Amino acid sequence: MVTLIPCPVKMIRKYCRLLLVVVLMLSALYVMTSHVGNSLQSRVEPENPGQDEIVNPLRNVLLAVDRKGNDAVVNRPRDDLNVNDPNRARNDAEIRPRRNNVVGNIGVKNEGTIAIKEPLPAVTAPPAVGGVEHVAAPKPAPDAIESLPNDVLLDPRLAPNTVYYVWCGRRWFEFVHYLSVMSVMRFVRPDNVVFYYDSYPVLDYWLYNTWFDEIKQQYPFFRPRFVNTTTENMCSGHGIVNMAFVYKRLTRRGGMYVNENTILASFPISLRRYDMVDAIEAIRGTGFLLTQGGLPGVRSVSAVIQDPAKRTSSIRCAASIAEYNAAAQKPVCITPESKLFPKDIWTLDSDFGRMSRKVFYGRPEVPIQRQSFDDLVPNIAHIVWLGGGPMDFLFYLCVLSLIYVAKVDVVYIHGDAPPTGIYWQRVRDHQQVKLIFRESPRTVYGNDVSVISHVTDIWRVDFMLKYGGVYVDTDTVFVRELDRNIRSYDAVGSYDWTYWNPPFPDTINFGVAVGKRNATYWRLFQESMRWFIDKDWSWNGLRQPYKVQERHPELLRLDPHLQVICFEFKCHPTWWPNYHDESIHHGNSGGKTLDWRTDVYAFHWTLPTPKELTSEEHLMAAKGMFADIGRYILKKAGLLKL
Repeated sequence: MVTLIPCPVKMIRKYCRLLLVVVLMLSALYVMTSHVGNSLQSRVEPENPGQDEIVNPLRNVLLAVDRKGNDAVVNRPRDDLNVNDPNRARNDAEIRPRRNNVVGNIGVKNEGTIAIKEPLPAVTAPPAVGGVEHVAAPKPAPDAIESLPNDVLLDPRLAPNTVYYVWCGRRWFEFVHYLSVMSVMRFVRPDNVVFYYDSYPVLDYWLYNTWFDEIKQQYPFFRPRFVNTTTENMCSGHGIVNMAFVYKRLTRRGGMYVNENTILASFPISLRRYDMVDAIEAIRGTGFLLTQGGLPGVRSVSAVIQDPAKRTSSIRCAASIAEYNAAAQKPVCITPESKLFPKDIWTLDSDFGRMSRKVFYGRPEVPIQRQSFDDLVPNIAHIVWLGGGPMDFLFYLCVLSLIYVAKVDVVYIHGDAPPTGIYWQRVRDHQQVKLIFRESPRTVYGNDVSVISHVTDIWRVDFMLKYGGVYVDTDTVFVRELDRNIRSYDAVGSYDWTYWNPPFPDTINFGVAVGKRNATYWRLFQESMRWFIDKDWSWNGLRQPYKVQERHPELLRLDPHLQVICFEFKCHPTWWPNYHDESIHHGNSGGKTLDWRTDVYAFHWTLPTPKELTSEEHLMAAKGMFADIGRYILKKAGLLKL
């Protein structure tokens, strides 16, 4: 920037002009020098120039917000899809927009929405979700390479310990790609992983596929490198690698190329003593290729493999999970034939399940949630009530059900003002009901909190850390007592179905939460709020806790019988098949599909409140499952009018 210097009155004008000309010439020279320097630098393979291609996943969002702050539903833009993805039709179906009337629970039902169009901040992968070590975690099982002596690891005959990936096309970096890179980290222990790309991996709108950023945070020598495909023919199509590019890189330096969809199941260091190891599947291009420097050169891979003067080997990767499991002699690599999520490997009792858990979690054992009957969840309940206002009939039933059905010792109602109205008058003096004043937070980890329903997301976790017990939304009623078994776990939650956000395989609804004080899961959940997004309704309370649980499945017990969520008068038990299908209705049909007396602990009506649960008069006049539940609670409380 050029700063004009004011001339003193006595200074001769021509000297002023001369000084200004000199300043302008020097500025121009500086700009030219900088431009030349940048041009020269761009000719060298840059590490990350394509990062400016990252799609801001929270851009141009239409946010529907309840006037009382109850509801904030994000309608997705359509510019974040894998535009060149041959499976785009699948992606379109997976990330369809959600309805605009999903509501948070703070004790006041939705009274309408207003539309606010605002850009949201960019979000990177939260390291607290995947990278925080917790004290209860077992030590990872040692890998074979860690037990080798240094003279074996530092053998000069070994092929260079650099691994190459090639990424073609604008698309998501998914869990199978993460497993591929992590298997290299675990079994090869490379000096460098060079990730060539023509288009930087994009982040899906709902922020599920953060795997690429997590790799960058976990491994210090993971090096994304942009390749300009107008000058280098790296790709033969969307997701298709031009192997000539790979051969050129390996010839120059040697090392190992691994296809993004291939997972190493093991990797004997003896393979690096070969001149070439070919495990590339000819048609799909999956597998890996390892060479010493100078190979394959101008020859084909098959010519080098057949050269008697070279020490070479051909290996076949398993082409499916079933093939890997059936093999008596386990292949060193596998290319799964289908999409994978962490939940697919949690309880998978097979060789592939054990191998993939070792890659992802560091141990092959099935993760098991800890139980302790000597240290039960405190028999207390927590409810949030903000802003005052009349207690509605469903909230009244909620409190009664906690006392007379769940049989908690105390119901603590936390908020900045007491409820009002006739129903509050009936319970406010009950010896088991306590009103706790708590000021509404303005920030969490320095992030603004202005959407009032997000306060429940923040507070319920804090309740668990400080006190333990049971948290419930005000539109929830218990139909069974919480037994010792469910109270023996450190943390208990259940899946949601009303606000499912593909590509998330699931989300967690903590409208009913059970937990012990200071349990590790609640700490990690709270730490994930360092990446709090106030303008995203489901990120903080539904999607983030799922990501925490995905990486630490031993910390949270997911019990589908904890609650049944009813949305738009449809009740979906999440233990039933296809519970995400909104066209299916599993409730309101007596004992044919759901026995509300024995199958579940609590019912949760998210939106709207059924008419029969809006007043005592409507309840007594109504028939059906909802009315039966309401009358059952009044009967247990000794209040049913015969």
